[in-house]
Amino acid sequence: MIFRQHLGEQSQASYFLGCPSREVAAVVDPARDIRPYIQDAEAFGLRIIYVIDTHIHADHLSGARKLAQHAHATIVGYETAPSLFSVSRVKNGDLLNIGNLVLEVFHTPGHTPEHMTLIARDLSRNTEKPWFVLSGHSLMVGDVGRPDLAPQLSARAMYETIFHRFSRLADDTEIWPAAYSGSVCGRKLSGKASSTLGFERVTNPGFQYRDISRFEEFLLKDLPPKPPHFELMREVNRGSQDPELLREIAEISWEGSS
Repeated sequence: MIFRQHLGEQSQASYFLGCPSREVAAVVDPARDIRPYIQDAEAFGLRIIYVIDTHIHADHLSGARKLAQHAHATIVGYETAPSLFSVSRVKNGDLLNIGNLVLEVFHTPGHTPEHMTLIARDLSRNTEKPWFVLSGHSLMVGDVGRPDLAPQLSARAMYETIFHRFSRLADDTEIWPAAYSGSVCGRKLSGKASSTLGFERVTNPGFQYRDISRFEEFLLKDLPPKPPHFELMREVNRGSQDPELLREIAEISWEGSS
């Protein structure tokens, strides 16, 4: 299996996953600049067949539609994602096959209602055991995702995700999130952009509040300022073609972009 983590603007992490034996690949949570994924595909001789967003992002512009168009790939989103463009909708428990790599769709609402995590298994390793998860903005290194960037607050859903949904996974499961230190989608995020579930269960403050009322209080406390233009970015990422909105987004100067 080929696994590439790309760290980009707005402290965003995205992933290129490939199966050399079948010459296919997928990209998860692609950034606005799609060149790194095209370069990966060319370098390894792979064809990108899936482009996946774990949720409708509000902290950066997604490159999913642009990359899918370039690669003639299928865009994948959760069944309840409020996308306005054509997307292959998946539900909890569905499997995406990328050669010997299998991604299981795992609904993990809380950061947004439609948020999904992807549980990865490499069948070439002769095991059905989950190896790692691409956790988006549900579980990150040092915090859990803030619940106030989607139209409806979903703090209780995050409690269910952290204490019940993730409980099915073993401590040695690797966690690869879509954000790291500097992102406004969490507080006190680590500059180390991966972890294990066991380490997070011990050190992540999101796991320390088993009482649901205290967890909700924790989740809404000391949140960083919301990202500039977050509502605008969310609308563009879900596919709005409103001319005024597109004009506004085109006039924004994106620091650090290329």
